[in-house]
Amino acid sequence: MVSTKTVEIVAPKSSLTPCILDDDPAQLEMLAAVIADLGYEAVCTSDPEEALRLVKNGQCRLVLVDVHMPGMDGYQFLEGRWMTSRLCTTRGVALERSRSNC
Repeated sequence: MVSTKTVEIVAPKSSLTPCILDDDPAQLEMLAAVIADLGYEAVCTSDPEEALRLVKNGQCRLVLVDVHMPGMDGYQFLEGRWMTSRLCTTRGVALERSRSNC
């Protein structure tokens, strides 16, 4: 069973560009569509280093991060890389999708 929750984002559209970091192209596409439905244009990437550059350059102020990725997982991305610079105004959200063995 999938549950949904309606959220309202109150940041001006011009001040918030979300970055979606996921190694699964289907998830990137789906999340980008959800963000677009909210009126925002997301930047999608499967590369944690690219996501970090986008944040450091000020292009993205919100990052949706997949928890399960090869190399650097979402927790490592959020815990290790964010605390070393001026990124404290950027928000990161870890996303975990259920994986079925069926």
